[in-house]
Amino acid sequence: MDECPTCYREFKDFRDYPRIRVHGVELATIYQVPEVIENKMWTGSYNHALNVRNVLQNDHWVRSYLEGLEQLVGKEASSDDLLPKWDTDLFSITGVFYTVPINDGFYIEDSEVKVDDSKVRRGIEAIHLSVGDGSEPEKRNEHRIANVKLYSHVHSVGYIHLFVIGNVEYEGLLVPRA
Repeated sequence: MDECPTCYREFKDFRDYPRIRVHGVELATIYQVPEVIENKMWTGSYNHALNVRNVLQNDHWVRSYLEGLEQLVGKEASSDDLLPKWDTDLFSITGVFYTVPINDGFYIEDSEVKVDDSKVRRGIEAIHLSVGDGSEPEKRNEHRIANVKLYSHVHSVGYIHLFVIGNVEYEGLLVPRA
């Protein structure tokens, strides 16, 4: 069912369902990360591929979160179980973007880019994680797909998509199954 049985509002995201059944989880490996992931919103560019690989391979919080998603396969759960359970004292949460921890170079501090033959400082930039179905929900085997994505945040531009690090195949449920 992809709409509310009471008000007939279309369900657009896993968070619209009170419960979900997870049918599969696909996680990206460092070998699937392309050689170049550019910040496309600047006249200049910065390659985020190394940062994405570092997050996938070395970040304890992200690895634990992704392993937790794998544990949900074949189970019914609250839709909130697809979201990171990161302590807000350690991480800042802005909307649906969860900031990846400030360690091991996951923040790009005082990075410089070349713009029109001169270097421009961008300041501190963070890597963020977001979970959602996207504007055009994808389906596989009649199940919906929620994407786990990494983003960069540029203060004057906003969030810039970097890479999909996981896909969760799920079925939206309205009440727990017996």
